[in-house]
Amino acid sequence: MAKKIKSKNIAVAERASKCPFCPSTDSASHWSMKCVAIPRSVEIRKVAIQFILDLIVSVVAEHSEQDFKVSLRHLGDDHLSFFVGDRKSSDVWGGPLDR
Repeated sequence: MAKKIKSKNIAVAERASKCPFCPSTDSASHWSMKCVAIPRSVEIRKVAIQFILDLIVSVVAEHSEQDFKVSLRHLGDDHLSFFVGDRKSSDVWGGPLDR
C-alpha cells in the first residue's frame, strides 16, 4: 500500500513541476523569460524590451558630450543584457523591490 501511495505522489509531483502551457519545466525563470505558449506574455516581453531600447536611445541622444553618450550607451547595453543578452536573469522581470 505504501509503495502505491509513494508512486502516486511522485507522479503528482512530476506533473506539478511541468509548465501548464508547454512541455518545459515550470519555474519563475521559465514563465517570465522563456515560455512562448502564452501570446500575451510574449507580447509583453517584446514591448518591454523595445521600450527599454527606445529609452536608451533617447537618453543617449539628449546629451551632446561624447563621453556621456558612450557611458550611457554602455550602461544601457549592460542593463539590456539582463533581458536579452548572455546574462539573462528572471529577476529583472520582477519589477522594483519595495524598500
